[in-house]
Amino acid sequence: MVAFLNNFRKSNLLNLCLRTLQLVQGLVVIGLYGVDLNRANREHKYSDGKWARSTTDPISLPVEVTRLLTVIQVYAVVCGTMSAVTAVAYGLVSVFMQYHTVALLFAWDWVLVILWAALSGIFGSMYIGEKVEMEAGIHRMKVAVGFDLAGLILWFITGSMGLWWFFAERRGAGRVAARGKA
Repeated sequence: MVAFLNNFRKSNLLNLCLRTLQLVQGLVVIGLYGVDLNRANREHKYSDGKWARSTTDPISLPVEVTRLLTVIQVYAVVCGTMSAVTAVAYGLVSVFMQYHTVALLFAWDWVLVILWAALSGIFGSMYIGEKVEMEAGIHRMKVAVGFDLAGLILWFITGSMGLWWFFAERRGAGRVAARGKA
């Protein structure tokens, strides 16, 4: 056990902490958006795009719009799921391998950055300016937007760390090769 801890570098510990935060963030996003999807599924209908309209509200959106907005909710749950699975996989890999092995997988981190940026933009434009006014659904979606932005930031950090490590390793390998020729 002591030998294991001696080989556990600070970069592994930082990676494990970031991956744990990403896991928690992904699970929270799944829960926040999944509530509305579950409710719509139980009622055998599409969920409303703003998720906070009261049932007594005579104004309803066209069916095509509500279908599109349900797809966006599903997209949010898929992003949360992919983030949670990736965080667990990368976290486990970082426990048993050196950080540079995990850093080589930085391209997938950048794919998730793009997915979270799109999700944050979509829901941010819908909810950042909304007034809560006694509607729990709008408040929940504003909280979800905060977690979307947190996911964007966390995946940006790990993607940047992986990219930096990748180029630092390549520069270091080039110096070693140059020294060998001299």
